[in-house]
Amino acid sequence: MAEQVSTDFFSTMRIPILHGRAFRDSDAAAISTPAVAIVSRTFAAAFWHEQDPLGKVIVLPDNTQVPVVGVVGDVESSNFDNPNKARLYVPQSPQAFTGPLLVRFDGEPATVARVISETGFGPGSVAFGAHVVLN
Repeated sequence: MAEQVSTDFFSTMRIPILHGRAFRDSDAAAISTPAVAIVSRTFAAAFWHEQDPLGKVIVLPDNTQVPVVGVVGDVESSNFDNPNKARLYVPQSPQAFTGPLLVRFDGEPATVARVISETGFGPGSVAFGAHVVLN
């Protein structure tokens, strides 16, 4: 299953781009169908072994074909029995945002919480589920 992420997800979460590129705003412009994909190092190794994954095409469950434009580092998983899970990422359209909201900031948590609340994200909002990442 593909994970839908924003164009800033990898930089926000400090997941390194190992090969190729990150998502661009133009990649996320398609509301209903992703145009490109990024895969984790484990995904690339599992499916293409030593081959260059850039340009390889992945067929999604709805038969949409998306080329791979980047490879990112593996991430620790909340599922501890599989810490380096093969991951497939597709860009999420800002119009289709459903959360969670990931925020990286320097400063006081109360200040950032107020700013997030003022943007419409907060208890009772459809997209509530902010995860605050402290530097």
